[in-house]
Amino acid sequence: MKASSRLWVLGLLLGAALPLHAADTPFNFESLRFRAQLLAVQPYAPRPNRVPAWLLQLNYDQYRDIRFVPGRSWWLREGLPFQLQFFHPGFIFNRTVPIAEVENGRARPIPFERHLFDYGANQVGEIPETMGFAGFRILYPLNKPGDELGAFQGASYFRLLCAKAVYGLSARGLAIDTAEPTPEEFPTFEEFWVERPDAGAKEITLYALLDSPSAAGAYRFVITPGPDTVAAVHAVLYLRRNPKLLGLAPLTSMFWHGKNTNFEHDDIRPEVHDSDGLMLNTGAGEWLWRPLNNPATPVIAAFNDENPRGFGLLQRERRFENYEDLEASYQLRTSAWVEPVGSWGRGSVRLIELHTPDETNDNIVACWVPAELPAPGTALEFSYRLHWFLDQIRPPAGEVVATRHGRSRTFEPDLERFVVDFDGPSLRRRSAEGPAVEAVVSVGEGALLAHDPTVQKNPYNGTWRAAFALQPMPSGKPVELRCFLRDSKNVLTETWSYLWQP
Repeated sequence: MKASSRLWVLGLLLGAALPLHAADTPFNFESLRFRAQLLAVQPYAPRPNRVPAWLLQLNYDQYRDIRFVPGRSWWLREGLPFQLQFFHPGFIFNRTVPIAEVENGRARPIPFERHLFDYGANQVGEIPETMGFAGFRILYPLNKPGDELGAFQGASYFRLLCAKAVYGLSARGLAIDTAEPTPEEFPTFEEFWVERPDAGAKEITLYALLDSPSAAGAYRFVITPGPDTVAAVHAVLYLRRNPKLLGLAPLTSMFWHGKNTNFEHDDIRPEVHDSDGLMLNTGAGEWLWRPLNNPATPVIAAFNDENPRGFGLLQRERRFENYEDLEASYQLRTSAWVEPVGSWGRGSVRLIELHTPDETNDNIVACWVPAELPAPGTALEFSYRLHWFLDQIRPPAGEVVATRHGRSRTFEPDLERFVVDFDGPSLRRRSAEGPAVEAVVSVGEGALLAHDPTVQKNPYNGTWRAAFALQPMPSGKPVELRCFLRDSKNVLTETWSYLWQP
């Protein structure tokens, strides 16, 4: 009998013998990994829906009227630094997940109980005792007692906070066939285990079992909160089949309009976005900045690399006056940075930009796509540190702070004009009368530089501005652009990378 066949038989036996989260069972990451391997050799079977119909028929406001009772937070009575609160199923949250507490290597299920929730004005119908939760949030005194640190809810989505920040973008455990011609597959964290923290704990550890038609996997998250909240992620995937796109460490965000937006958005706010750019640190050490866009049709860019040092979706614009939104506080949205651990080999950072008509839809995805995938059933093991921060991670040299482009109605109206502003401590110290600064501009097929680029120091705010104009070609094809600043000896900035649609 082949090994995969033996695993399949053993999986059937174990699946039939063990209920989900059997009471007080041994648990560690290796047992979770083995369970994921067993799942992967069996045909995918969706979990049964345990949510009553009346909960799924709730509208948005009715669902929000169901609130967890703060005085019943898990570990509140014990006075532990980390506490849990649970999300109630209902509305669009039609999947439930078992959640267990792990202590001294043994897991005990956390039961669903109605008294944990205040149902507000809702007429409460029948609720099965075995229904389970829709997810959970983690509390920790980031800024003050009772602050929220993060949440895991829906498919494999999660998001974390750092000190002095508000929620913005999200992360996922895995992305499959995103923006492919075939429908996207959304893997799901089907079960969670959370280690009971010590009284003086500075980190919290949790585990998740992922499952989907294409893959099963075991995940471990060690979350350390602070000004730069770091989730150390270790994952082992087993593929049932090789999808067209497998995205590791995926990030999901929203970009409606910003400085580089030229379409009419009819919004009183100057900018609306959770993130304004993709930052990359390549395996060769180059730093890239790709401003985000809200294209009319999907745009997919692949940044080929080997053993990348990092990538992430950042919110660089931190001035309130560029958003003018007292409620959403876009200037305080978190950035997220993926720092690979070990060798990730060849592949590409994939940036997917979709159109959104407003701020209610996530339309940006960034992930790592391996160049080669293992055979189905073979382990794909990887680790990374996922940073959630405001401004702590920056390129060592100058950085892009603004991208603008458009046309003049009175002077050379057939040319597209670009201005790219760079900033940074070393650039601010540099005198406009000092050694000459040069803008190095590269233009791909589809356009020509109309004039030599110019560089000026802005006397009003100390930044440096590169300006150039393009003559589009008749083809109308998208044009890849690059720009960085240098002097006679050194590169002074990261590289600005932009896809211009004439």
